[in-house]
Amino acid sequence: MKISAKRRWAGSAIMIVVMLFLVGSMCSCTSLGKENRRRLMQLQIGQTREQVINIMGMPHMNEGYKSEKGVSREVLYYGTGSLTPESELIPLVFENGKLIGWGKDYYQKEKP
Repeated sequence: MKISAKRRWAGSAIMIVVMLFLVGSMCSCTSLGKENRRRLMQLQIGQTREQVINIMGMPHMNEGYKSEKGVSREVLYYGTGSLTPESELIPLVFENGKLIGWGKDYYQKEKP
């Protein structure tokens, strides 16, 4: 069974479009990661949750927990890598709606 030249061309065109889409998606994630790393430089301890979201945008995910002293905390996570696996999310820790620290080292030290 022979495949016509039109079908071969259509198949090749579809493959090219899919590859361009995938490359474009990866580039936008990389750009977002670079932008988020730049935005992290604008953060300051004591900023409100709203101020941080205005700077960083909406987080990739969040979680809440109580500290050892029973204080409620919220953690917002932002991606800084190309495809943003969980291992590349940067945690921003809030207590009473104020930023108290960020980064994996800080988070590991503070989480119960």
